Amino acid sequence: MQYSWWLTLLFSIYSAIAIAQPLPDYNLHAVWLVDKKDTPFSVFHPQQYLSTEAIIRKERQGISIDKKDLPLSPSYLQKIKSLDISIHSQSRWLNVVIIKTTDKNKLYQLNQLPFVLKVKPVGKSRTPKSYKLYSKRTAVDSSQHIDAYYGHAATQIQQLNGDWLHQLGYSGQEVSIGIVDGGYSNAYRTAVFDKTYQNHHLLGTKDFVDGDQWVYQSSTHGTNVWSTMAANTPGLMVGTAPDANYYLFRTEDTQDEFPIEEFNWVIAMEYADSVGVEVINSSLGYSVFRDKKMSYSYQDMNGARTYIAQGARIATQKGLLIVNAAGNDGNKEWHYLFAPADVTDILTVGSVDEKRDKADFSGWGPTVDGRLKPDVAALGVRATMVSIVTYGVSYSNGTSYSSPILCGLVASLKGAFPNATNEQIRAAIKKSGHQAHAPSSSLGYGVPDFRKAYAYLAEATIWITKEKEVPTISSPLIIQDQLSLMVEQYQQINLSIAIQNTLGNTIIEKKIPSIDSDLHHISLPSIKHLPKGVYSIAITSTNTPAINQYHSFIKLH
Repeated sequence: MQYSWWLTLLFSIYSAIAIAQPLPDYNLHAVWLVDKKDTPFSVFHPQQYLSTEAIIRKERQGISIDKKDLPLSPSYLQKIKSLDISIHSQSRWLNVVIIKTTDKNKLYQLNQLPFVLKVKPVGKSRTPKSYKLYSKRTAVDSSQHIDAYYGHAATQIQQLNGDWLHQLGYSGQEVSIGIVDGGYSNAYRTAVFDKTYQNHHLLGTKDFVDGDQWVYQSSTHGTNVWSTMAANTPGLMVGTAPDANYYLFRTEDTQDEFPIEEFNWVIAMEYADSVGVEVINSSLGYSVFRDKKMSYSYQDMNGARTYIAQGARIATQKGLLIVNAAGNDGNKEWHYLFAPADVTDILTVGSVDEKRDKADFSGWGPTVDGRLKPDVAALGVRATMVSIVTYGVSYSNGTSYSSPILCGLVASLKGAFPNATNEQIRAAIKKSGHQAHAPSSSLGYGVPDFRKAYAYLAEATIWITKEKEVPTISSPLIIQDQLSLMVEQYQQINLSIAIQNTLGNTIIEKKIPSIDSDLHHISLPSIKHLPKGVYSIAITSTNTPAINQYHSFIKLH
């Protein structure tokens, strides 16, 4: 298996006839069921199969619970087991059971059951390896620290203006991020994650390859990915969401390339949905399998054809905000992005260097049906991540790192606007891209500016910036209800904001004393009760002459 900075897979559609002549090495088969008949579960009692956090998240986003959420029919599962067939896993969204057997007679009997739609081979499982639990930690080396809060990771967050979002107080608090990857070797004994463990921000782990909870094996790729978000060692490395909650999922079998990994990914999404995960980072992509008969072509990259794309579409409909790497074959024969990065509502991330120039390896769009992909881009050339060998950092290339760097800030932004829909968050991020005026099939809308994305979601009417200490707005501003200001200053200031009618009488006034942070978001009380018309707004400050006696007009529409 070629396992570089990008994990690739491939899966194509087998004919149902192939079940009669399965490949001898395949002991895992996907069984599609026709329905969920006789299920004891109900959409009216989701607490039976969804956590309270998951139900609250769906209610907040206005997402209804439907039959796809229901577990598979227990009676169907029992009839499959009665054939002395072992069940490996199951997907409620795809209504698929993964079974384990190499017995042709049992496969034939299974295919004759009236509730079985089709059966196809998807790979093989192995006996899980035993991994040694290491207790020794790498000694702290303070000489690795530099005089910068984000340490060696400063460039990758500052390029996105993510440090600005952190300074405002949003660094992932109360937001849960699920990571799907190939393994997290040595993560539990790596110093940059100490605060994550100490503060109980790791909420769970699950291995969908071996079917247990132990994910600290097989690969360091997931550890590197996690560090770009969760690292919290000032002076050495601080990630883009150091205060978020995390779930670590292993879905990739790094020993080989089989379709089962697509199903592992989808089932991981279902589990993430059930426990209330809000944001997903997926630095995985699927195009070519070792068995060429199962390989995808670019014609399959339409956002709906592959099994993982079908699962990913449902995941986004269920409220998961998925950030996915575009892939690293931009300078290879394949050239394009991989599934599930072709799904419409997934935020697909390409790679750039420090100058925001496209990395040559970053996968290209568009999708085969002509949709713009990737959506945005982040640093993927010499991206900073934790060093597994020594106390320090390492550097590497790949959209595998562009994706989590951006994902951490997506979660931080979501924490700032918990009631915003995923669609609104994605739209604000794309709108803030450096080439939003001319998106391309190489970088989409470009490198986002999370300062601007925040402003779009905050619907700030007036900005007072540290670059220009005078609000620059057209007059009159047309507003519906809320008037909000973003004040960005280095020095301490005192503001008085007044709304006046055409006679000069003050109707609403708000005083904001001692603004001493870099940024302050100020919202005035609702003014929708005022009669429609034109009003003036006066902003005064006693200690900042540049904005003293600033006047403009608003039109309440």
